[in-house]
Amino acid sequence: MHLESKYLIRWGIPGWIVIFYGAVLNRLLAYKPITYNNVPPQEVIVALLTAVSIGVIAGYLVHQIYFAMDWILLNRSRQVSEEILSELSAVGIAIEEDAIERKYFQIEYMWQSALANVKEKHKMDYLAERYAYLLTRTHELGILQLSLIICLAISCYYLFAGTNVVIAFLFLLANVITCFLVTRSKTYYSKNAQYFMTNVLKDLLHEQRSSS
Repeated sequence: MHLESKYLIRWGIPGWIVIFYGAVLNRLLAYKPITYNNVPPQEVIVALLTAVSIGVIAGYLVHQIYFAMDWILLNRSRQVSEEILSELSAVGIAIEEDAIERKYFQIEYMWQSALANVKEKHKMDYLAERYAYLLTRTHELGILQLSLIICLAISCYYLFAGTNVVIAFLFLLANVITCFLVTRSKTYYSKNAQYFMTNVLKDLLHEQRSSS
């Protein structure tokens, strides 16, 4: 099985963040200086390779958990469908399906079908790439958000463990601020993607109906 390096990096980043965060916090709270005088180079290399491998596996799990939480537990398809449906119904575009999930599937189908019917290739490529960029950024930030939430749990553990409340609290505070900024960015890209898809879809359907 061949895996491209970009996927390994994409899957690894969330896991590496959690591992690095936990390792740094644990080291700072352990009051032990970092020394490698008596550590064989082979053990250092093995430890790094192990951390990299575990990070990829952990990051992949974070990806799957994020999509499960976003689309199943948080019912993301309902939120997206209701916002887009209200915009489409305002211009007389009806969705025939009854179930909210099937409505979302039909919206996705209408979007892909409308793009495929665009005659100008450069226009089709631009619209597809722009939407893909906004959607990718939304998911990247959502996965980073979940990684930071896991780091928050690690900070809380050390804070309540009482080993060094000051350091643990500073890490927790920095984590909360970072998580807040990432959440705001995710919300921005999510709303931008929905707005872009809805209005482009309305324009494309209007153009295609007028020309038919």
